[in-house]
Amino acid sequence: MVVSGLTIGYQPNNFTTIANNTVNYTFANSGTGTNDFAIFETHDPWGNTVVKTAITNAAHTFAVFTPTQLAGFNFNDYRVVVLNWDDHIPSEFDPPYAAAIPALQNYVNSGGVLWIQGSIQGFSYALPFGGTAAYHR
Repeated sequence: MVVSGLTIGYQPNNFTTIANNTVNYTFANSGTGTNDFAIFETHDPWGNTVVKTAITNAAHTFAVFTPTQLAGFNFNDYRVVVLNWDDHIPSEFDPPYAAAIPALQNYVNSGGVLWIQGSIQGFSYALPFGGTAAYHR
């Protein structure tokens, strides 16, 4: 599991290398799956596609889903699950995300790679395995 509060999705930060490295790291450490990356988000952070571009540049594929699709999702069909919460507020992805935490923990425990990209816009939210992500200025 990779959790990052770094604002990767904000293009002017020029964190392309970090995004590329995270894509390569998560994929290299994933198990087998029918598909490469599943991305959950409500919108492209700040209108930018940094994570998606890094996945494409690494010659991998991705499918995009909304947080409401977390319920009952077959995470095992994907090598890496990305919760792309950059530029989101928790109300955009919670409560579907909170309800899916047990399934996400099972996915990780069975060898799946979960990447939570969470430079959120204020507030805090629960992380799998008992953690908390919080906004700090």
